[in-house]
Amino acid sequence: MDNNTKRLKRLFSTQGYLWNNEIGKIATHQIWLMVQHADNDLPFQERYLEKLAISIDKKQADITEFAYLTDRVRKNKGLKQVYGTQMNYRTIEDPVKGKVSVMEPWPVENPEKLDERRKKAGLQPINEYLGMMKQLNNMKK
Repeated sequence: MDNNTKRLKRLFSTQGYLWNNEIGKIATHQIWLMVQHADNDLPFQERYLEKLAISIDKKQADITEFAYLTDRVRKNKGLKQVYGTQMNYRTIEDPVKGKVSVMEPWPVENPEKLDERRKKAGLQPINEYLGMMKQLNNMKK
């Protein structure tokens, strides 16, 4: 377990889960980022996701962050994702170019309804997102 996860667990055990109304949107987002990348502690991510769902109903957190963490937890459990936010990276051997990095979406449940779910979560259409991800990863569109 990394130091950020340890600190967050200590914070949550003494202060409870903190949201926009208590610490502001920027701090809530920073906490979410640490939880989002705490892949070595899936139970911690799952507990936070439960609390995050409640905070969204109370308008104290961002539904987009809920979508990303939902997909991250599902990917970490080997399940299909809901919102299409998580990618799978692998290296393949191309006969011409040699070793090439490939990025593709982690499998998605009900792909025909994906853009509808993404829109409800405040996310851009999947094709736009994939183009942005390829650009960020220096891959051709």
